[in-house]
Amino acid sequence: SHAGVGVAVAVNSVEAGFDAHIAGSVTAATIALTAGSAAGTTSTFAATAVSGAGATDLGAAGAFAADFSDLDATASVGDGSVVTGPTRLTITAALDSDHAASALSNLDDGASTRLGIGASIALIELDDDTTATLGGGVTITSLSGLTMSATGSHSATSTTEAGGAADVAITPTLALNVSTADSRIDMPTGAALTVSGAVTLTATHDILASAAADGSAQGSAGAAGAAIALNLVHDTAEVVPGRALTAGSEVRYAADLVVDALAAAAAAASGFAAASGGPTSAGGQTGAAAAYGNAMSGGRANSALPSMPSAAGTGGTTQIGVAAALASNLVDGGARAVIAADTPVTSTRRVTVASAADIDVDATADASATESDVGVGAAVAVNEIDAENVALIEGTVSAKGITVSAGMSSRDDGSDSFGAYVISGAGADTVGVAGALAYQHAALDTTAEIRTAVDPRRGDVTVSATSIHDAVTSASGLLPTDDDPSVGVGASLAIADFDLDATARIGDGIGLAASGAINLAALTITDSEVYAQAGGAGGI
Repeated sequence: SHAGVGVAVAVNSVEAGFDAHIAGSVTAATIALTAGSAAGTTSTFAATAVSGAGATDLGAAGAFAADFSDLDATASVGDGSVVTGPTRLTITAALDSDHAASALSNLDDGASTRLGIGASIALIELDDDTTATLGGGVTITSLSGLTMSATGSHSATSTTEAGGAADVAITPTLALNVSTADSRIDMPTGAALTVSGAVTLTATHDILASAAADGSAQGSAGAAGAAIALNLVHDTAEVVPGRALTAGSEVRYAADLVVDALAAAAAAASGFAAASGGPTSAGGQTGAAAAYGNAMSGGRANSALPSMPSAAGTGGTTQIGVAAALASNLVDGGARAVIAADTPVTSTRRVTVASAADIDVDATADASATESDVGVGAAVAVNEIDAENVALIEGTVSAKGITVSAGMSSRDDGSDSFGAYVISGAGADTVGVAGALAYQHAALDTTAEIRTAVDPRRGDVTVSATSIHDAVTSASGLLPTDDDPSVGVGASLAIADFDLDATARIGDGIGLAASGAINLAALTITDSEVYAQAGGAGGI
């Protein structure tokens, strides 16, 4: 046909709750309230859209896949409830979810299309919350023990591919994940609690966000391939009770957060003919770029750069070729465990307030496959992290020993990891321009602090903060030496800007009545490597 249009749309929209709730009077020696995912089970959602088109004049293929999720797992003893004991009360909420969106669009290579457009978008919006709640209006006559836990584990994987051939081919593609999931202990303001045994309040949260975008265009007159992969992560783990507490054994407040965000974007623009030698598609480029990133992250301070994947197209030539790739991770939120100013804690044994976090981000952008008379390859990788890992005592505490710690999560590798890897190349006969930018900024506040007077009753007081990081920032803009364009420009810029503090503090003027040993320790280790490389050949 003269014009062909193929459009595919796949959308999941889920809003669901997993609730376990007590709203009346209960008399029991043991109460166990559980809501959400059973152990070893995962709620799974997937949306897939595939489209194609072929025509002599105009071919357009569009694919859109989206997953919108609003899941809540809540275990609660609600306001107005009456619990008569002595009772050991356990409130557990857990939620495990896996989300995927895949959009694929392709133009028919054999259709001899004059203008071809292939566009793909994959989007995941994730707001899956896990909450364990003890209402402020609950009346409890006797508690022998209290355990509350909120555990969330989530993944979001968006994948896009757009490709095809035409006289003029345009292939934009976007993979986007947005996560605002939380795991928290909810204990609103209410009457003071008295527990004859131990009290344990924990919030544990994991998020894996993976975005991959491939855009490959082949055009005899012009080709433009564009790919954007983006993760926006705003997840938290939080334990900040709003009630005063008296306990007959250990008290522990703990929040633990693990974030993994992976973004990979690859774009290619070239002519028709196939050739051997380099990656011939955006997908091939993604693999090459990932291999290069893996090599770079091995730790090579003061040594030569590993060899780059060569800029290679399909061997054909187009008049104008443009390849642009952007990969980015934006992460905020964090882990907080706090004894608030108006919630004093008294215990016959040790009180522990602990936060932990591990944040790993990796952005890889590759726009290195452009072969044309005039070729432009531009690649950008950006990581922006603004997060906190905070353990605080703001209210008065009287206990047989006190521990406040903010450190690395034991559930991961023990180190934050920040990686930005960029490869761009422009193989052109007349004008070749290759630009690469790798930028990373991380502001991570790791703080353990006692801000008010406490009484450790001759027990030890330990305040510690630990923050460990590995970072690689690499940019390469290369012009292949075998093309020798009339004008060649290769530019690379790599920037790493880190504010990574670890603070262990006992506030000014704070009294430690009748304390034993006082241990105050802060440790921060940052290993950062920055590489930039530009080069090539040309008349100018």
